[in-house]
Amino acid sequence: MPFASIQKAIKENKDTKSNAKSCYFEIRGPGGCTIVVYTLTENLSRIRAALNTIVRKHNSSYTEGAIQGLFDHKGVIEAKPPENTTLETAVDHAIEAGAEEVDKLEDAEDHVLQFVCTPLVLHQVRGKLEKLQYTIMKADCELIPKIQVTLSDADLEAVRKLCDKLVDDPDVVRLYDNIA
Repeated sequence: MPFASIQKAIKENKDTKSNAKSCYFEIRGPGGCTIVVYTLTENLSRIRAALNTIVRKHNSSYTEGAIQGLFDHKGVIEAKPPENTTLETAVDHAIEAGAEEVDKLEDAEDHVLQFVCTPLVLHQVRGKLEKLQYTIMKADCELIPKIQVTLSDADLEAVRKLCDKLVDDPDVVRLYDNIA
């Protein structure tokens, strides 16, 4: 591929994303679950039309107020503690760093802890944990469900199909749900 073509593609991509806007869409899915779709797009009309088609084809609907009522906006940091750090010591470190809570991730291969804090102090907590020799795996703001719903196998399959279609759209950045 010619160097000029590569430079042109990079320039177009930079220009496109500089005009992009983020937007959340709240969907009531099968079994009464709620799915929040986080998008980053330069064409809001196009993403709305694409999502409308997906939502309609999967017997779902839009909802409002789910983010405020069903989710907490939190900073989440996943980190490996230094060698021989107990959970009690990690709790002390969390308090010292400004985190609200700390838990051991059950599905993690290694000894990975999850620190939860307010989004405003996410970078502060991350910095203090790094100074305490924690290896940061991930640090981001997330929507954490307050109430989770349990779905039947049929509803879970329907939600899986819906989510697969949603993430196929290039403007969809992330999905959040309240499924147990």
